[in-house]
Amino acid sequence: MAVLSPEGQARQVALTKRYLASLPEKITRISALWRKVHSEGWQTADVQALSVEIHRLAGSAGSYGLDELSHTASRLHTGLRKFAADSGNRPGLAEAVQELLDQIAGVASHADLA
Repeated sequence: MAVLSPEGQARQVALTKRYLASLPEKITRISALWRKVHSEGWQTADVQALSVEIHRLAGSAGSYGLDELSHTASRLHTGLRKFAADSGNRPGLAEAVQELLDQIAGVASHADLA
């Protein structure tokens, strides 16, 4: 792996700070999409929008070294269709979504302390 120049390191730090600052907005988007899916009858387009948002989080969190958050989002993304298709598993989905939101909030709160 190449070592970053001081300028590259500074850019990486700035990008990471910007990403961490975006986490509250990610919570807002995922929460809103989850409420819509849950309250409007599991419409395919709504489930897809939630799935895309969670997929993006899984990838971006991993890119910034937030491996645990990335894995939680990835597991949720993978299971979303199964949960959505089986109404008996929907309470499990609610728990998984809340776990993800709590984890994002935890990372965001630790970022505020840095």
